[in-house]
Amino acid sequence: MAATKYYIDYENGSDTTGDGLAPGTAYKTAKKLIDTETWDSTNGIEVIMSGSALDVLTESLTTTLAANSWSPVQAAHLTFRGESGSSTGFDGDATYGIITSGSNISFYNLELTNTGSANILAYGSLRQVVANCYIHGTTGIGITNCPVVNSHTYNIGGDSHLQNCEAFYCFCDNYNGTNHSTYVIRGRSNYYCRILMYGAANNELGIYCNQDAQNQYFNTVLCPSGAGTVRKGIRHTGAVEYNSIYGNLVVAENQNVGDIGIDTTETNILMHNAAYNWTTDYNYGVAERYQYGNESLSSNPFTTNPTGSTNDLSAWEPDVVTGDLDSIRSDTYFPSFSPPFKGSWQPVGGGAGGGLLRVNMNGNVFG
Repeated sequence: MAATKYYIDYENGSDTTGDGLAPGTAYKTAKKLIDTETWDSTNGIEVIMSGSALDVLTESLTTTLAANSWSPVQAAHLTFRGESGSSTGFDGDATYGIITSGSNISFYNLELTNTGSANILAYGSLRQVVANCYIHGTTGIGITNCPVVNSHTYNIGGDSHLQNCEAFYCFCDNYNGTNHSTYVIRGRSNYYCRILMYGAANNELGIYCNQDAQNQYFNTVLCPSGAGTVRKGIRHTGAVEYNSIYGNLVVAENQNVGDIGIDTTETNILMHNAAYNWTTDYNYGVAERYQYGNESLSSNPFTTNPTGSTNDLSAWEPDVVTGDLDSIRSDTYFPSFSPPFKGSWQPVGGGAGGGLLRVNMNGNVFG
C-alpha cells in the first residue's frame, strides 16, 4: 500500500483552515500537520512540500514527532519530498537541528539549513536517504549517519559536512562561505563525489576514514591554494581491512609542508588513482595487498579550477583530452555530475561498516 499523503506549503498554506489533504488546502507547517494527524503505522506518511519559503521550525522535528507518537520504522517510513519546481525545505533557525535522533525519516528535493551550532540532521542509524538536497549554514555538523545522494553541502563549520554517511554524487564545498570543516567527508564509503577543500586550514582532510569496509571510488578532491599545512586529500588510517581506494583524483593548487594527496596506513586495494602537485602525492601504508596503477600527474587536469562559484559545477569536469589523466580514468567511469542521479537508490539496513545504501548505476550495483 502507498504511504498516506499530506501537503504543506509554508508560503501559501494555512494552519488555521488547511486540512493537508490537497495542495490547495495544505497546512502551513510540518508541526501543525504532525500535531493534528495520526501516524499511519502500517504504510507510513509522505509529506509533499511546495512553495518557495522554508518551514522555520520552533523545535526540532524529532521533538514534534515524539510528542505526537509518530514513530517511523523501516516498513512505515516518513518522507518529506519537495514538489518539482519548488524551492522549499526546513530552517532550524539558530537553535534547532532538524533531526536530532531517530531514523527512517527521508528528505528529497529540499533545502535543509540552520544558522546556529546544532547539527542539521543527526540520525541514530542509517535507515533513510537524503537525496537531491541543498544542506548548508551551520557551525555544527551537516549530516550524520545517513546515506546522501546527489546533494550539495556548503558553509558548514562543524567537525564535518558528512559524518558516518555514505555519499553518492555529492558536491561538498568547504571553500566558499564563512564556515569551514576540518573533515569534509568523515567515514564510510563514498562514490563519485566532488570535494572542494578550504585549503587555508591546518590538518584539513577531504575524505577521512578509520574503520573497516570503507571504500572510496572515483571521487575528485581539489585543495585550493592556501597557507594551511598537513592537508590531505584522502586519508585512511588505523588497522582497517576490506577497504579500497580506487580511481580517485586528488589535486592541490599549491604545496605546503606535510601535504599528502592520498595517505594510508593499511588498505587492501590502492589502485588507479591520480594525484597532482601535493608535497607528497602518495604515502603508502605497510599492508596494501593490491597496489598499482597510481600515478602522479605532470600537469593540472583541470582547465579551470572550480573555486569561484558555489553552484557552478561545469568546471568540475577535468580535461581528459590533454594531460595524463586520460590513461587512468575516462568518462566511462567518471560520468557527468549533473542531476538527475544516474541510477536508483534505497536504504537496505543498518550494521557496522559499509553496504548500507544499495545503488544500481547503469547495471553496476554498489553498496
